[in-house]
Amino acid sequence: MAENSEEDLPSATECEALCKRFSEVTTANSIEAQMFLQDNDWCLERSIQSYFSSEETLPSAKVESVINSDVTKNDTTVNLPGNCHEISLLTWNLDGLDDVSLVARTRAAIKLINNECTDIVFLQEVVAISWDIIQRDTQMLYHSIKACSDSRYFTAVLLKKGTVLLDKQEVKPFPLSTMSRKLQIVSANVKGVDIKLLTSHLESTAAHAAERLRQFRMCMNEITGTSPNVNVIFGGDLNLGARDLTYVTLPVGLVDVWEATGSIPEKKYTWDMKYNNNKQMTGGATPRCRFDRVFFKAANNNQVQPTEFHLKGLERVQDCSRFPSDHWGILCKFHINPE
Repeated sequence: MAENSEEDLPSATECEALCKRFSEVTTANSIEAQMFLQDNDWCLERSIQSYFSSEETLPSAKVESVINSDVTKNDTTVNLPGNCHEISLLTWNLDGLDDVSLVARTRAAIKLINNECTDIVFLQEVVAISWDIIQRDTQMLYHSIKACSDSRYFTAVLLKKGTVLLDKQEVKPFPLSTMSRKLQIVSANVKGVDIKLLTSHLESTAAHAAERLRQFRMCMNEITGTSPNVNVIFGGDLNLGARDLTYVTLPVGLVDVWEATGSIPEKKYTWDMKYNNNKQMTGGATPRCRFDRVFFKAANNNQVQPTEFHLKGLERVQDCSRFPSDHWGILCKFHINPE
């Protein structure tokens, strides 16, 4: 399948019409329609042929329409079946500043996001081309919120329709950042649980360590100032090294989810040039770093606890033989204990 430029892709209105026609012919639901059309460059005939020759049912395909279940009340959307005692989150730096095979890589990332169908998605290093594709190809599943429109790249949060209700959102710029970095904050109710969601892409490279630590302390202050009745999830590309954390005191009760779920060595490194060769370093060095992290602070009732931590995006994109990003994505799961 050849990589298409963004200009070659249909508009949101055309996509909706293609999905409707696909469903009429196949009796598939809207999510199946979207995924098959995505996989076949939005060619209706080829998508229908692929559907009838497929022997598998997509994991996120069983969808039923309901009323009043969007991220805000009084809207219409879809309600996805799932574990009502589990909250899932995916965070991923999409490496949008690398324009090599960007469309193909973005589409591969979106396919994984749709298949995983997590309640919450944090994205970093999103650029305009990627954002247009993300909005169009996740609109059946997610309400999308980007941090800003005045930067070349930005963070974004996706909230799954039917399981997440948006309360409020805000963006706090880091005043001394030379890279337009910001803290994106979303307050939401996820399956009956109040959660403050924070994502950021902290200042990059060793030369900017002082500013990165200043930004990280601002994030910690935001968590400290959160009501003890509210759970907090903070994740993203934090560019943190092990030494960085020795200079910062974490809020009481804040845990690193990788550590809280067993510190499994195979899941430690998220920017791993030993296995991910999207980037090349002078001299052939292959550093392995845990730049991407997820932190969690439980509310006073300890109703929510982290249970799983996985790396995602480990397979190459067939169209370009590159990985979706130079970062692995992180998938976390949290168990909701009955009150």
